[in-house]
Amino acid sequence: MVHDQAVVVFDDENVVANAGVMAPTVLLDRLVARDLVTENVRLGEEPGAANPGWKVMTILSADVRCRLHRWLRRVA
Repeated sequence: MVHDQAVVVFDDENVVANAGVMAPTVLLDRLVARDLVTENVRLGEEPGAANPGWKVMTILSADVRCRLHRWLRRVA
């Protein structure tokens, strides 16, 4: 059984820890998205071609944050 945990301490009661970003990131990690991309995607030998799995995780994380930000602005 795997337990994911994080300990976060704030001195401001209005701060939201991770603002909902942690759950999708953990889900992607559990789905082994980074490993699947790293094993199956080849970007060639050009500069910047290393670590395609990390690049995909960065793009997906940014997308989640952008969508969450837009949603929070609509409901606030």
